[in-house]
Amino acid sequence: MIFAFAEADRPLLQARENLMLAKGMIEAGKVQDARIELKAASDSLAEYSKMGVGEHRANQARVLREEINAVSKEVGKNPSGVEQKITGLWDKIVNWF
Repeated sequence: MIFAFAEADRPLLQARENLMLAKGMIEAGKVQDARIELKAASDSLAEYSKMGVGEHRANQARVLREEINAVSKEVGKNPSGVEQKITGLWDKIVNWF
C-alpha cells in the first residue's frame, strides 16, 4: 500500500508527530519537554491554516490549536488524563486524512 500526501498535509503530519512525542515525554515525566512538543504541534496547525486550505479546515485547525493549548496548561497536573486527551487530539488529526 502506498500513501501519498499533499504538501499542505505536511504541517498536519508534523503536528501529529509532535503530539505523540508530547505523550512520550509525559510518560517519561518530562513536563517541560511535553509542553515544547505541544507548542510545536500548535504552531504546525497555525502554519496549516495559513496554507489556503479553506475556511472550514482553517477553523478546524484553530479549534484544535485551542484544545492543544488548553491541554498544555494541564501537563504536570494529571498525567494520565493529559495522555488520553493527547490521544484524542491525535485521532482528530488522523481523521482529517
